[in-house]
Amino acid sequence: MSLTLTSTVPAAVQLLKTYLDTVAADNTQFEGGAVKTYIGVPIAQPANNYMMVGHWEDGMIFQNYVQEFAGMPVSANRKNESYEILGTIRVWSGSSSSETDAAQVARLTETMALVDGIMSQFANDPGGSGVLTASGTWEVGSFQQASSGPFGGQGWGILTTFIVRVFNVRLTQ
Repeated sequence: MSLTLTSTVPAAVQLLKTYLDTVAADNTQFEGGAVKTYIGVPIAQPANNYMMVGHWEDGMIFQNYVQEFAGMPVSANRKNESYEILGTIRVWSGSSSSETDAAQVARLTETMALVDGIMSQFANDPGGSGVLTASGTWEVGSFQQASSGPFGGQGWGILTTFIVRVFNVRLTQ
């Protein structure tokens, strides 16, 4: 008899992308233009302002995936699943005036507006709309500034990474 357990990773990634879409739609007045969203590294030239599911450098979408048996007997095929989803935020304006202190504060303000929007999405849906199973939950574990300054030798921007921790997911047949 073959037993099947389905991971929640694909559904969680898609739901995070939906969260990012919602936050982008709520933040339309950035100097560098509209905020676009992606899963993985954009194939074409990315927008000046973007949020993405995945790490900006290598496109890695998730890490530290663990699936382990949850209780006895093992033959019951109940497993716990935990993992981290990676994310990236970039705000940038390439205009020559964007190298001023005021413009740098504006990029920081835009970055924090996106961070606040993402945090609100998680606060309003800690169970991940049911895609993490009844027992599962997730949270933003951390935001980290990866880089700031002129990108490509011009303008000014901020690149931020974040980690979403998913835990207490109970997979059953």
